[in-house]
Amino acid sequence: MFEKITIKEYCERENVSRTTADNRIKSGKIDTIKEGRNRFVKIYNSSKSKNNNTLKTGDRTPLQNIDYINELKTIIKDQKKELKLLRKELKSTTNLLLKEKNTSIDILKQYIGEIKQLSNQSTNNDITVSSKQSKKQKKHRSKKS
Repeated sequence: MFEKITIKEYCERENVSRTTADNRIKSGKIDTIKEGRNRFVKIYNSSKSKNNNTLKTGDRTPLQNIDYINELKTIIKDQKKELKLLRKELKSTTNLLLKEKNTSIDILKQYIGEIKQLSNQSTNNDITVSSKQSKKQKKHRSKKS
């Protein structure tokens, strides 16, 4: 598969500066992996001789490309599983929100109905009270005359 080495070790092995290594990383010419705060360069194992056991940039063997492709396929498979779970969670949350919305609407309708009833009762009471007061006022006026 691959071994991981520090960027400093990569620079020493490839006899390049840190800036060159950083440029290769940014351009995607070499693969890296991050673990915590540290970044490592992936060095793919090859069947080359022991004297030249590192690969130059872009010199991957077909076997290394297959390993890399399989690694990407695994990542894609994992991402598809995660996406499927997220879709289920979204659907569940959406359904819950719809139920809560409908419940809130029903509660508001009930509240409005109660307010209307109280308003009608209050209006009826006001009419009754005002008619009683006007009768009393008429009686009171007739007594004065």
